[in-house]
Amino acid sequence: MPRKEIELDATFDEDLNFDQVDWALFLYFLEECFKINVEDEEISRMHQVKDTLNLVESMA
Repeated sequence: MPRKEIELDATFDEDLNFDQVDWALFLYFLEECFKINVEDEEISRMHQVKDTLNLVESMA
């Protein structure tokens, strides 16, 4: 999906069709790029793109 088509309220599982591999790669990218450690509890609250943005902002 082109980046321009991803909405803030898009869900990872339904709209973006994330599977376990996608989640693993995405979390690796987040942690490496932003030098953060995403805990399992935080992952369970990441349903939409905007949830992830809020999480990264709160850790910055």
